[in-house]
Amino acid sequence: MVAMAIIVIAFIAITNSIIYSQMSSSKSRKSIIASYLAAQKLAEFNMKFAGKSIKDIPAGETGNFPAPHEGFSWDIKSQNFEYDLGALATSMLSKEETQSDQIIQLLRNLSESMKESIKEVTITVLWTSERRPRKYSLTSLFMEKGVEFPSLGSFIGPVGGEGGGEGGKPNE
Repeated sequence: MVAMAIIVIAFIAITNSIIYSQMSSSKSRKSIIASYLAAQKLAEFNMKFAGKSIKDIPAGETGNFPAPHEGFSWDIKSQNFEYDLGALATSMLSKEETQSDQIIQLLRNLSESMKESIKEVTITVLWTSERRPRKYSLTSLFMEKGVEFPSLGSFIGPVGGEGGGEGGKPNE
């Protein structure tokens, strides 16, 4: 009787282990497929907007993947790239540093230029696994061609030189 109970308990544990393993395998497989589909959609998006202005990039698009990936859909959202370098500099610079106000203003101007000339595009692949919604997202930045940003040269000094390695000569 005890031996029979041990066999039943072991059988249940083995069966549950196999079921869990198969569910994990299916979940992993779907995650891998989603990452592939997101990369593929990003490549298509890159090709579609190559050489075009970032103003041509739509704020959003949605759709479903064709067979054999019917259970997956996609969502693309774009927005102006926003990163306040001035606030970052303010938090990093001490009040004693010379030119800190000028640097902060320059970085704020750079942030504004970036906002107007860079789009942040997020591609999200959606699917259901184990009756729960899942998603996988990729984000990429698209930059307007021919945009010039404010120079940082007066604050960081001359950059560059001739040659390379140890024999290079700095600019004078």
